[in-house]
Amino acid sequence: MKIAQYTILSIIVFLAGHTAYAEDDETSFDASLQIAVLDMRGNLGEKPLGVGGRLGYQLTSLLCLDAGLVHFPEDPSGNFGETLGLGGIRIGKRYEKLGVFAKARAGGINFGGRAFNMRLSDRTHAAFDVGAMLEYYAKKNFFARLDIGDCIIPFGNTTFRSEEGQLMRLATKHNLLLELGIGFRF
Repeated sequence: MKIAQYTILSIIVFLAGHTAYAEDDETSFDASLQIAVLDMRGNLGEKPLGVGGRLGYQLTSLLCLDAGLVHFPEDPSGNFGETLGLGGIRIGKRYEKLGVFAKARAGGINFGGRAFNMRLSDRTHAAFDVGAMLEYYAKKNFFARLDIGDCIIPFGNTTFRSEEGQLMRLATKHNLLLELGIGFRF
C-alpha cells in the first residue's frame, strides 16, 4: 500500500470511531502541530527532522483515536524526504495539568528523497509506532505534547546501498521517534 492509502485508512478508522463509541460528556477533538525526529542512523544512516500535524478524538475518559502525518523535507543532497503517516489509539489519563498515555499506531512510510532512488530497492513500507506520550495543559484547551516511540519498519527483503556502495538487506528495524507539539482541544 502507498502512504496515502495508509493515511486514508487511518482517517476512516478515526472517523468511524466518532459515531460508534462516543460518550457525549467525555468526547472532544484535539489538533496539534509538531516537529519530529526519526533516528534511522543504525540502518539508513539518517536522522531527519520533520514537521507535521495530528488529530485526536477522545472516545472515553481513557481511550482516544489518534492520526498524524509528518514530512521530513529533502535536503539539497537528495537525502531525507520521508513522509510518515500513522493512526491508532492512545490510552491513558488526564489530570488537572498533566496527561500520561501509552500509544499504538500503524500506518506507512515513504522514502521520497532523490537519493533513495539509487539506494533503496523499495521506497514504501508499513510502519508501526508504540510508545508513551506526556501532555501538559497550560490552559483549559491548550496543551504541549511530548511523544517517545519505537517506530518499527518491516523492510522485508528490501536492499539498501550505503554511501560507500555496500549492499545490505534491511529486514525489520526499530527506530527512535521523538515528537514535540502544541495543540488545542475543542
